[in-house]
Amino acid sequence: MMKKLIMGLGVLAVSFTAFSAMAAEQVVLQLKWVTQAQFAGYYVAQENGYYKDAGLDVTINPGGPDIAPPQIIVGGAADVIIDWMPSALAAREKACLWSILPSPSSAPA
Repeated sequence: MMKKLIMGLGVLAVSFTAFSAMAAEQVVLQLKWVTQAQFAGYYVAQENGYYKDAGLDVTINPGGPDIAPPQIIVGGAADVIIDWMPSALAAREKACLWSILPSPSSAPA
């Protein structure tokens, strides 16, 4: 009986180890503009391991004058984009099927 209990605990321990070793879900975040203060929260979360704690392996891609986040997400090169509301609404009107979430800094001044 004791031998079965020890074997059962061993199998359980191996199962937990295998589960915790599973790869994190890869996510690509496309910023609207080059890295600057308005995007600091995303980088702080990455640096402090918050994404990892949530089971995510996040890659943050900076934007720029030649980057159109709606085209990036529709093309499949990103999973999440940061965009300005007018641009996001215009892209949504053109049948780009994705959700719009308010920016964490969208509180009225």
